[in-house]
Amino acid sequence: MAARLGYREDAMVQAGDTLADRYLLEGRLGRGGMGEVWRAVDQRLSRSVAIKLLLNVSVSADLVERFRREATITANLQHPGITVVHDIAQHDGQLFIVMELLDGTDLGAVLDKAPTGIPIGQAVSLTLQAAQALAAAHAQGVVHRDVKPANLFQVTGGRVKICDFGIARAADSTGLTAAGQFIGTPAYASPEQCCGRKLDGRSDLYSLGCVLYALLTGQAPFPSDQAPAMLIHQHLNLPPSSPRIHRADIPVELDRLILSLLAKDPNNRPGGAETVASILDTLFERSPGASLPNLPTTLPDSSHASTPSSQPPQVVMSGSGQNITATFYTGGEQQKIEIGAGLPGWKGLFNQAWNELMTNGLWIGYPSTEVYAAGPGVVQHFESHESLFGWVLCALPPYQRPVAVAGEIWQALEAAGSGIPNGDGFRAVGLPAPDREATRKVESNVARVELTGGRWREGVLLRDVDGKNWRWEPVPHFTTNRTPASKLWTSNQADRLRIRALATLPWASYNELRITPQRRRDLHLALPTSVLTSTITAFTVRRGAELAVQVWERGPNRNALDALSYSATITTSQGAPALTAEVMMTLGSATDSSVVACTELRIEDLAAWGEALGAPGGHVPQDLRLSLKEVVEFLTIAWHTATEVLPAAVTDMSTDHRWTDPPTVQLQLITERDFNQKLALQAPLDEYIDLSPFGESDQGPFHELLVTIISTPILTSQERTTLTQKAVIDMAQRYGFLDATEEIL
Repeated sequence: MAARLGYREDAMVQAGDTLADRYLLEGRLGRGGMGEVWRAVDQRLSRSVAIKLLLNVSVSADLVERFRREATITANLQHPGITVVHDIAQHDGQLFIVMELLDGTDLGAVLDKAPTGIPIGQAVSLTLQAAQALAAAHAQGVVHRDVKPANLFQVTGGRVKICDFGIARAADSTGLTAAGQFIGTPAYASPEQCCGRKLDGRSDLYSLGCVLYALLTGQAPFPSDQAPAMLIHQHLNLPPSSPRIHRADIPVELDRLILSLLAKDPNNRPGGAETVASILDTLFERSPGASLPNLPTTLPDSSHASTPSSQPPQVVMSGSGQNITATFYTGGEQQKIEIGAGLPGWKGLFNQAWNELMTNGLWIGYPSTEVYAAGPGVVQHFESHESLFGWVLCALPPYQRPVAVAGEIWQALEAAGSGIPNGDGFRAVGLPAPDREATRKVESNVARVELTGGRWREGVLLRDVDGKNWRWEPVPHFTTNRTPASKLWTSNQADRLRIRALATLPWASYNELRITPQRRRDLHLALPTSVLTSTITAFTVRRGAELAVQVWERGPNRNALDALSYSATITTSQGAPALTAEVMMTLGSATDSSVVACTELRIEDLAAWGEALGAPGGHVPQDLRLSLKEVVEFLTIAWHTATEVLPAAVTDMSTDHRWTDPPTVQLQLITERDFNQKLALQAPLDEYIDLSPFGESDQGPFHELLVTIISTPILTSQERTTLTQKAVIDMAQRYGFLDATEEIL
């Protein structure tokens, strides 16, 4: 039989194999009917990944197409609750998908250990997260079609991610297989799915209702051990029993929501996944510190499976001081978790923190996990009747004081780092900074959390003014390191001065960004009356002329759906270019998600600059040089243009706060020479800029001064001005101008 694309007859791989000269297989994680999942290392980017490999020789063209579709659909869905796909490739004719490597367990395995259901608070939290992720998929026109516990993965730390979009399709489309062939999982399939009708997002809501039903009761609405034909009959014709029949402590409002999700008619279900998420969020909303007596967060006694029970497990706190142990009994079985246990060396500090918090009136509950590594530090989770989301104790090495973090804040922190390509967000953003004198508390009503220890250095987690969304911001700092984009738009060099602000904005949602025609036109119309234009005009006024930069034209760099370039030039009376202002931007790609935007000013020719300003014979007197104050003035406006004006042509920056790396802006002053003129010498900067206020430096003469600022792109005018001044002085001192101070600016 001839080999077909997507698989091969001798489809055998083993640990140690390298796929596509890049992915080193370490060990098999699982095997299914159409493929295997392997743990691997991406040797190019030095990160752990999961490889889903299509193996079986018997797979059909439909399955190959479904495999490709899974990669394509998932790669285009950017949400912290959806598994990240990095790549799809082939190795010796075999298709494989490269995905983020998840550490945790799927909810199917969770239910296997909880035959009568899991804690109500936990079930609500998991379903709320799944609903939010489904809302993101539905907003992109994608219906999952196989929402079930096994496809909902709970990563370490509690966040839920939806997996396996292998049979997902666009809303209202037909299946990939021949007519009449059922696709999905019968125990969790919607009535319309069972009878082969076209599907929309409401089908996923029915399946989500089945999942919530199972999480609370330990079983799907219709027992899954029946024949598929019987399950389909029941989904189509039989009303589900109330979850409260199986578990009396389920709140009435939650019971009603589940039954509405399980309505046979899609029109009788909630309006969308966003609505379901909002209902769950509102249903259990409370003021900070309020208790939830009707929402037990503990497992029911599994020894009474036939009788609804609202009794929580027995919890015994034994010991004192440095050796406190939480022991809880469920269904006659004993499970012991000690505070601080799991990793060596943390028992004493975690017990001390737990005691201190309880003494000060904060009960964070009993431990629900052992201590595990998270990013730069360690973490242990706690459950409490008084908190729907629980608490977390986290700490940084070497054995610093732990910080108690409310579960809601922990989820926000996890989401803030969810744009990281390798999924290790905590390693990037860090953990809440400790207090040296006492155990710090980060409660659910805070608006700001200082973070430290991460690869991105110090940062803060900030709550938006609406109180719902969070964003990570770096604490501003400076470096003389060049950004990877520093060579963009510099190929056509001549004898001239270039002053630029080059912003790198690594948004996680790069694939959603487009430069729309209308926004491009809006930018073009706004440039002639912008602050950038008026600032350049002011430079000419101070030198006895008023040369307005009124005509902005496309180019000289690339313009496309993912790039823009506009420039305006002041010329001499003979048309020779004297001074040019340019704005340019390029969007991210699958290999580099960064949006790069630049605003620059170029003095193209000193003699032409003087002639354009009216100096006789092109003579350039000393006062035509730019002052340091003018340089700072332009850099401030250029920074604003690069990080706020240009990105406005692409997206509303308030819609996504996730980064794949910290945002930066590189400020650069450089003189260039025409490489075609072999004897031409590169002019020193002080021929164009009066550097004398900096004082003396033993490192000159200088042809370039550069500083990179790591900072949030959104700043007030005063914040940006102050930060630009500080950055310029920091730059000067790094280049040997040791007497430079902010007073000169």
